[in-house]
Parts: sequence; structure tokens; C-alpha cells
Amino acid sequence: PCNIAKVKLEIVTDDGPAIVNDSFFLKANMAWKIGSFFQCIGMAKIGESFVPDWDKAIGCTGHVKTKTREYNGKTYNDVDRYVKRG
Repeated sequence: PCNIAKVKLEIVTDDGPAIVNDSFFLKANMAWKIGSFFQCIGMAKIGESFVPDWDKAIGCTGHVKTKTREYNGKTYNDVDRYVKRG
């Protein structure tokens, strides 16, 4: 078992806002996903080390690519990838 950071993202769409949940497993082999998230919201730069500050991420904006999945007859929105800033 490991610690998990759960985030709730409000996605702005042409049809209005949508909520997408994502989870980050806080372990070394998932550092790429955590880095992508913080690069997306402008709190980390590509190629530079950083310390994630989850509290400061609240209210930040960025871009994501979403996808849908079906489970038990229901459709869910998921994050496909975080779009990194320069």
C-alpha cells in the first residue's frame, strides 16, 4: 500500500463544466504522472526537480486531454494526459 493524492478537476467544456477525478499514487515509479500534473498547472518546469505542493495546486488551471471509459454500464470521464506547459 502507498499514499494516494486524489484530485477533483473541473473541466470547462462547450456543454458546461464537468468534473473529472484523478488519483496519484505517491511512489517513485509514478513520479512521471505527478510531474506532468504540476507541469500542466505551471508549478514545475520540464527537466527541473521540484517538490509537489498539493495545497498550492488548489485553484490552479491547466489543460488536459480527457477520454471516456465504461464500467458496469456507466460512462466515466478520465484524464488521458496532462498537457505540459513549456
